[in-house]
Amino acid sequence: MKRIAYLIITLIVMMPLSGCLDNANNGEDGIDGEQGEIGPQGPAGQDGVNGSDGAPGLPGVDGQNGIDGQDGTNGTDGLSSLIELVDETAGDNCEHGGIRVNSGLDDNRDGLLQSGEIDNFSFICQPANVETDSNEITIDFDQDAILGSWRSPMKHNSVPLRNQLGSCVEDDAWVRTNESAMMEMMNDTNQNTYVAHIGGPVGGCEYHSMLDLLDAANQTEESRNIWIGLKNWQTMNQYLSIIENYSTAEVESNVGKAIVIDDYGEMIYNPWTKTGEMNNSNLQEFKQATLHQDNYQADIIPYIGAKHAIMFGGKSAVLGVGPCPSGACDGGNNYTLRIDDSISVTWNFSIPVSGETANYQMKGLAYDTLAKSFPDRDLFLNISVNGYPVNSFSLSDMTEGDDGIMLIDTDLPDLLIGSNNITFSLNASNNTITKRHSKLVFLTDLSLEHSNGYSFALDIDQGYYQKERFSENVLSDYHHSEPNTNWIQSGNVDGFLFKWIEPSEDIDPMVHQRFVNWFCNILHTENKLCIQVFWGDKQWIIDNPGGTADYIPILETLADYSDGLIVWRMDNQQYDMENGIYAETRAADETYHIAGMYPSYMPATEDWFQQWEFSIQTSGLLEIEINDFIYNTDLQDRMLVTVLIGETEVYVHDLGDAELQSAFSTQVNSGDYVKIKFHTIDSFGSVSWWTGIDIQLNSAPIAHTDLTYTSGSSEHVAFIYDLMTTTFLGEDLSGLLTE
Repeated sequence: MKRIAYLIITLIVMMPLSGCLDNANNGEDGIDGEQGEIGPQGPAGQDGVNGSDGAPGLPGVDGQNGIDGQDGTNGTDGLSSLIELVDETAGDNCEHGGIRVNSGLDDNRDGLLQSGEIDNFSFICQPANVETDSNEITIDFDQDAILGSWRSPMKHNSVPLRNQLGSCVEDDAWVRTNESAMMEMMNDTNQNTYVAHIGGPVGGCEYHSMLDLLDAANQTEESRNIWIGLKNWQTMNQYLSIIENYSTAEVESNVGKAIVIDDYGEMIYNPWTKTGEMNNSNLQEFKQATLHQDNYQADIIPYIGAKHAIMFGGKSAVLGVGPCPSGACDGGNNYTLRIDDSISVTWNFSIPVSGETANYQMKGLAYDTLAKSFPDRDLFLNISVNGYPVNSFSLSDMTEGDDGIMLIDTDLPDLLIGSNNITFSLNASNNTITKRHSKLVFLTDLSLEHSNGYSFALDIDQGYYQKERFSENVLSDYHHSEPNTNWIQSGNVDGFLFKWIEPSEDIDPMVHQRFVNWFCNILHTENKLCIQVFWGDKQWIIDNPGGTADYIPILETLADYSDGLIVWRMDNQQYDMENGIYAETRAADETYHIAGMYPSYMPATEDWFQQWEFSIQTSGLLEIEINDFIYNTDLQDRMLVTVLIGETEVYVHDLGDAELQSAFSTQVNSGDYVKIKFHTIDSFGSVSWWTGIDIQLNSAPIAHTDLTYTSGSSEHVAFIYDLMTTTFLGEDLSGLLTE
């Protein structure tokens, strides 16, 4: 600016001076002279600057298309992609060791990934909270982690069974939870939380048992959470009555309280399936019911499935059509999805001029509701970028073991500098997906990631949602392309318990890790609890629930990202087997010297049994009388009394049969070994089973002192108890591994 100013000043000064010099002493103009001769022509001047181009002319007429050329010869088969997993020792790549994942094309077609064929590699590193040496595997949950069990009370009180069979008002009733034994068990197994299941009213047996546990926890110095698990599908008045009374129960500072609503995810009303009845206003009522002395006395922590977490726990994009409600299917096509219908969502995004355009991957989670039983039709989730298809997922190909949740990670083609778009669309193929089936997909945790680590999320609320319907007699309200923003439940709770399908060799632990990382991060951002639930028996899980090796990566993920683990039906009776598992081990009364017992208010576990054994000392007639007092014939094939001589089954009494009483007799020989086994065939809900058994040999009663009592459960129940107890204690899991 200074140099410009000096130049202007100089010009201003010079201009007046030059004007004065030119005009000094000028005379009058002289007379013009005659025109001189024309001089010779001078040299040609330089070419002038070209003028601007004229406007383009009209386009010419297109020529005729040429004749198609002959088809080319078929190309050679492509090369197969191979993956190789190699142990990675602790070092720069993985601080605590892990696995190196090599990938590449099988150039020599030998089915093996040779060193020269490795095109890419990555590492799956061992988390820091898993302590290993050459022989040990231990998992270190945070010291504040929630670790415990749900609906596994211990019942071995000393009162005679027959005296207090149906009563729970008296403190020493046999069917009432033994609170001192529960506190002892929690100490010895490092459980800090117990969820007491309550299916009855205030003042009922389960409610009394819960109060006993609160009193016992108040007497301890350790931190104890005595939560209540409310049975699903009760009325609001029932829920509120229990919550209000529980909230007023006095506890010491070391005792925590929370309300778990069982199967809450199944009860949420939503516009997609038009089922359920609970909503956010109910959660607000639950929370308000905990208000006592101007403070909230208990947390609200509903129990949901992982699929419900994607539907209602965090933001997701909803595409699809729900099923028509039972008994309300109309004659139109409102609930169908035809092959020419399209339901989609698109996100626009930009790549800056200086940005990378290659080596992007889209990452995300999806949950779908499609029934997997269609042989002649399918439903596809299609992904395209800038109008070009890049991936397609057949929803009927998904494994049921992952509970309908899958990864939809997709490598993207080179992007454009500037504007780009990515579209997810739901399309039927071959035939219409009919009205009675649910045809929905929920997309979440969507992001674009570059190989250099740069990433950005796709905002669920910013998608461009579209519905294209070509069916006749269709109302647009029945097809969905929208965010789930208005249906998210997490704003009115203090956390969630979530169920993931049990581990097995068929389930990818990476799907579980990605889900837990996503869901728990959402809850932790809002300072809410995120706790997984395992099943301790096989009631709602797959036939092959897996072994220790399948559970370890799941437990590692929970220690990394979650607030803990609760095991439903963990079967705390495994802690003290010699005292009888849900059983009375003494003579019931003068009539029945043996009693088999499965009380109400207890969970059933498959293959649970109690067994009395004795050796025949004198040959003769063995007579057995069984009286079960069970009137419900819908319970057939659930609980049996089986008589074995040696290993041969000689008599079976089904407690669900119409006959309450049955008798059996047979000749036995000295030295025969007799077993009378009272056992469950399958898991089921609470039913009160009581069976009196009288045994006589040659018309003389078998003395109770001559009987040997044993009890047990399925191998899976015992395995879960051992696995979880070992994990909770932070002890070595390697001894539970099998080849």
